[in-house]
Amino acid sequence: MSRSLESIEFDIKRRLQYFSDKGIRLAVACSAGKDSMALCEYFYSLIDEFPELKMSVLHINYNLRADESIEDENFIRQWCESKKIDFFLKSVDGSKQSTGIQNWARDVRYSWFKEWCDAHNGVVCIAHHLKDQAETAVFKLARGSELDKISSMSIYSGQYRIWRPFLELDYAQINKLLHGKKIPHREDSSNATIKYSRNRIRHNVMPELKEISADAERKIATASRDISDLYTYVLNVHDSLIRSDNLTFNDLGAMPKSLATLILAKFIKQKIVGYKLKSESINLIYDALLQNEDIDLSLDSEKVAQCRAGQLKLMVAPKPFDSRKKQHEKYFSLGELKNSIPEDADLEIDP
Repeated sequence: MSRSLESIEFDIKRRLQYFSDKGIRLAVACSAGKDSMALCEYFYSLIDEFPELKMSVLHINYNLRADESIEDENFIRQWCESKKIDFFLKSVDGSKQSTGIQNWARDVRYSWFKEWCDAHNGVVCIAHHLKDQAETAVFKLARGSELDKISSMSIYSGQYRIWRPFLELDYAQINKLLHGKKIPHREDSSNATIKYSRNRIRHNVMPELKEISADAERKIATASRDISDLYTYVLNVHDSLIRSDNLTFNDLGAMPKSLATLILAKFIKQKIVGYKLKSESINLIYDALLQNEDIDLSLDSEKVAQCRAGQLKLMVAPKPFDSRKKQHEKYFSLGELKNSIPEDADLEIDP
């Protein structure tokens, strides 16, 4: 069941009071677009209510859209100057990134946010809302993500010091929070292109789903959250298996395959820090466990695990892998998997 706007705003103000009392600095990540500017305007409207709260605005100029990028930067800078709010800028050259622009920009963004929080005892607010959550769920379902990660965005992450106060709100509710105020903002021309997967979902897929159900966004976002919550709970119940030294057919054989393969994936990820097998690879290992096939798992030519007689056992853990590096393709190689894949086949890892 969806929470009321009053309940959500009560939680927002309660968290703001906590930040104010603890001297935690509040920063809004702002692109100059409508969503992030709405978040800026909303928090600015609460300054009188929380006079001890220190508000800042963070902006990253990726220099991907020539003059538009400069104009976005200047727009936010001028808004901050007019409101007497501290403005922080990070400028990077994205023009040299030929592939993976979205992932690269995300890495830059969250890395800087963490640095800023550490340096200023702060928390960074991001303007993700209900529609973003629904689009993320559709995207992850299409990509075959693990079910506990379908709803990947949380309202608050203490580990990364990220807060998404609008995550449960749709546009109508956000507009009500702002009392219908017209929000000054800039339009990012790249949002109109379907070059990126997220935009294809936004412009092509979601409108069709809303033809089926006008409230499709909220229903998808709610369902994705419920799925994630259920699977997180189930994983917590089976935490002892995930943290055990080995997994056997007896541990997994009576479970639904979806749960068994999820536990198997978590087992490998927890043991070999920073690496994750693709779902196809997990299914191959699962089948081998059930069929008593022999598998050797190697990483960087080093044998790290083996499957023998229905038991998967870790041999040696490699050094943790830094997934923030530009080149991060790593491979597990599987040997002696009979009648399934060619000899010396490599299976890619999604770090």
